[in-house]
This record gives sequence, C-alpha cells and structure tokens, in this order.
Amino acid sequence: MERRKVLQSAVAALILPWYGFRTWASTEAAGLSQPERDSEISIILPQKSNTLPTDESLDSYQYRLYRAVLSVIHNHYSGKPMPIWGKAPEEVDLETRIKNITYWVLRSVQKHSATYFIDPAWIMAQIMEESFFYEFAVSWSFASGICQFTMPTAEKFGMVTPRTSRISEERLKHPERAQALDRLKALRKRKNKVRSKNKELFSNQSKLFKESLRHHIRGTTLTRAESWLNALQEMDSIEESMQSNRKKYMNFLRSNYEGKDIFDHNDLDFLQQLDERVVYKKPIEAMLKIMTRYMRGRNGNILVATAGYNSGLSRTYYPYAVYEPYGKIPNYEETVSYVSKIVVNHYEILQRLTE
Repeated sequence: MERRKVLQSAVAALILPWYGFRTWASTEAAGLSQPERDSEISIILPQKSNTLPTDESLDSYQYRLYRAVLSVIHNHYSGKPMPIWGKAPEEVDLETRIKNITYWVLRSVQKHSATYFIDPAWIMAQIMEESFFYEFAVSWSFASGICQFTMPTAEKFGMVTPRTSRISEERLKHPERAQALDRLKALRKRKNKVRSKNKELFSNQSKLFKESLRHHIRGTTLTRAESWLNALQEMDSIEESMQSNRKKYMNFLRSNYEGKDIFDHNDLDFLQQLDERVVYKKPIEAMLKIMTRYMRGRNGNILVATAGYNSGLSRTYYPYAVYEPYGKIPNYEETVSYVSKIVVNHYEILQRLTE
C-alpha cells in the first residue's frame, strides 16, 4: 500500500503541467486563450536555455519575481500558520526576506549559468520547500538555513559552521551542549559496531523471532538467544542516548539563533562567525553550484537533479538503456513529496509572473 502511494505521487509529479522556461513570452499578446497557453511539459532542459529578460532590467524582473512569491504565500496562507514558521504571513517580515533572497538567487543563477542555466523561479520554489524562507529552520539531522545544508556539506563549500567556528564560548548560550555533537558521533560508531557484530540479528529479526518461538514451543533454547538479547538491549540504550544528545545539540543551535536578526549588523556579525548557513549569499551560491552540476550530470533533467539535491545524486542513477543519462527519481516517499511540492510551487509562482 505504501509503495503504491509513493509511485502514485511520482506519477503525479511527472504529469503535472509545468510551465517550463517560456515564461517571458506574452501569451496574451499572441492572442492565446487560457487553455492554449504554455501547457507542454518541459522537464529535460538545454544547457544554454536562458530565460533572463532581454526587454527589461534585471531589477525589474527581480521585483516581479519576489512579488510573485509573496503573492503565492499570501494567497494560500493568509491568516493561517505557514510551514516551518508556525506563524501567519502577516506576523513575519517576508518582504525583506524574499526581496533579499531573490536578489542573491538571480546573481547566483547568472554566476553559474555557464555550467547549466536554471530558472530563478525554480530555485525560489525549491527554497520555499526547503525552509519556507526561514533562515533559522533546523532539521532533525541539523541541516540549517534557507537551503538546509548539513554541516559537512556546508564546510565543503567554505561556510563556517558551529563545528568550525572559533567564536568564544562567552558569546554563546549553553556552550556545554555543543559537546553533544561529539557524543553523537561516538554513539554512531558504537551503534555501527554492535550492528556489524550481530549482522544476522539486525538483518532479519523477523526470521530469528519465529525461530525463537519454535524453540520455545519445543522447550529448547536458541543457541545465541542470550547474546542477541543483550545486543538488542544495548542497541536500545544507544538509541536512547542518541535521542537525548540530539535534543541537546538541537537546543544549542536554536538557543544561539533565538532572538537574532540577520538584518541587524551586530547579529549578522555574530551569526557569520557561528554559522554561515543561516545567512543568504553563501548558501544560495552553494545551492546553485550543486544544482547546476546535477543538471549537467543528469543531462538537464530538472526533476531528477532536484531529487538529487534532496537524497544525493548517486541515488538517482539508473543504468538502463536510453534512461541512463537522465537518471530517475528515487523511490523514497520524502524525495517524491519534495519534488512534487516544488513542481507546484514553481507552477504557482509562474502563474503570477505571467499575469
């Protein structure tokens, strides 16, 4: 049942009309009625396709794009809590945020267009799904910021993270809780060791449970029953400790983000020394660098490149016949949902851009 739901979602993402990259043409000027407007699916896109305007300034398009994104949010969430934020749009200064994000998206699109051109509206739609434009969004895996970078990935792109920060402890809230990250690392190693030592147990617990019941009925004992029970209890203890340390480190991050304003000079200085993932320029540039590389790696298949951003490009590989160069959307519910939402976000933004 679950597999069928995932496949249905994947099909929905693929057949949903996407307005592609012809958004600059005025369909009204051409005399087309609404049903006749750009309705073809445009998924596999050429490397040099460039929809940046030639008949208007970049600043003018930037304004229209940010207004289109705001319109989507206010149309669908006015008076209701937004995802991630838990607040209504009226309670948040979205205008300043989206205006600044749009600025950096456009400049980064231009900067990396030689690798592969990506519609700025698509990147805005993607950021909307990643974080809903909330700079202090933090995931359970400690991915932070509007582009949701984990610390290892952010560091590869030259960003300061709490792991590499040299900010003094006196300036931090609950600095002792930062040690929870090291404990988590040690616990993961211990967990992997227990799993490796008991491969048969953790690879097929159902089979071993049935075998144990058969021994119980016969009045006998499974040879390794005691050691396996000890391993299961040890694993439970490890996972409980991991949960506790994960909460501590999450609290460390959130307490140091709390009350900060990236548009305040002093707060921005602090955050840039602590965690550059929560500001705009570097994360957006890194996102574009990744997406343009993935577009090139999957021959312009925008859906698969986007799925790769969520789950890793290697998981989109499909070594079969004509499909190999373009890859596939991996069969993970989270990734299928992610891509499907971005398709809709993009569609909604483009509807307003062409009004």
